[in-house]
Amino acid sequence: MRKLLLYQSYGVKEYWIIDPEKSEVKIFKLNSKNQYELQSEINNAEVLIPTFFIDLKIDFNELFEQ
Repeated sequence: MRKLLLYQSYGVKEYWIIDPEKSEVKIFKLNSKNQYELQSEINNAEVLIPTFFIDLKIDFNELFEQ
């Protein structure tokens, strides 16, 4: 929580929480009030393309199977 609040105060546009035990990723984005809100939850069956790095694709099947 501390890191989330720190990133929020500096205007980091996206914040990810990755939980390898649950094979899940929670993606938070800054809203118009400069506060994080949960944008989406990704499970290991999905491929994620980050908002700010459109050439980057992360396959969570591959990531979580290790």
